[in-house]
Amino acid sequence: MSGNLTDTTDRAILNWITGTALGGWTPPTTAYVALLTVDPATTSAIPTDPQLSELTELAATGYARQIVTFNAATSPLEGTSQIQNNNLVTFGPFTSASGSGTPATFGALVNVASGTSGEVIAVWEWDTPITAPQNQSITIPISNLTFTQQ
Repeated sequence: MSGNLTDTTDRAILNWITGTALGGWTPPTTAYVALLTVDPATTSAIPTDPQLSELTELAATGYARQIVTFNAATSPLEGTSQIQNNNLVTFGPFTSASGSGTPATFGALVNVASGTSGEVIAVWEWDTPITAPQNQSITIPISNLTFTQQ
């Protein structure tokens, strides 16, 4: 599934490639995936630039944001470049009787392990809502988180 970069990330990329200041934005040294239960475009003051404090994150026993790593970008198709995750991302196991509870319908790439101070780098909409039963986990396969640029 292909993710959408936030406006903040778009500006940082444009500033970087032109050699201008990043405007206080620091590229992450570690990236994390957060599971969201509500479309961030509906809860954000600027739908294309959600802030961490505006996200509706999964609240379930056993849930925490998870580290994600990426391969170097490639250009498999002329004129299109992409980057994909190179690790299995596992959330849980969820120990509550209701498992993960509310279905996660979106994911966010963020630069902090927890809390609301940091940046939302990108957002994905899952192809189908995801849940896990009690004592099970939610996994995102290798190469399933993709960013594409033309």
